[in-house]
Amino acid sequence: MILYVLFAIVGFVVLLFLESFSLSLFGFSLLFVVFLFFYKIIDLKLLLIISAFVTLFLDVVLNIPLGSTFLSFLSALFFYRVLSLFLSTERGFFSYIFKILAIFFFYIASFYIQRLFTFGNLGYFEVNLLISSSVKAFFGLLILSLLDNFTQKLRGNSKGNSLKFK
Repeated sequence: MILYVLFAIVGFVVLLFLESFSLSLFGFSLLFVVFLFFYKIIDLKLLLIISAFVTLFLDVVLNIPLGSTFLSFLSALFFYRVLSLFLSTERGFFSYIFKILAIFFFYIASFYIQRLFTFGNLGYFEVNLLISSSVKAFFGLLILSLLDNFTQKLRGNSKGNSLKFK
């Protein structure tokens, strides 16, 4: 039991380090990509509790208004769930389209929510924001598809959720 707690603490610190490093250096959020990866694997309530805890600490580390990252998570998740009402988000072409749209919406929402909390207004529309969010969403989808392919290789040919190391 103590070993699990130790792994959780070390994993939490490593996740905060990687997220703050990628956000500071590239402006890219790995946390939302990991959130979308674990969306169908982990129970949604547990995933929301974990992401609320991690994003609270991330907001403190990055010195941005508290709750803005989690609110961006929730708004992008709501957008993703609304899209999933129309077509399947499990597999296929449209699943990748929906995921890239959710990641894109996360970056747009994150920018405007932080701006709203900091300055009290939404500001103005920027074309550079759309371009940078599109590029970040593309790289996020690339990382998400690499994670999916990696776990598919670990699972092997079986359809179950058990991971097999070959």
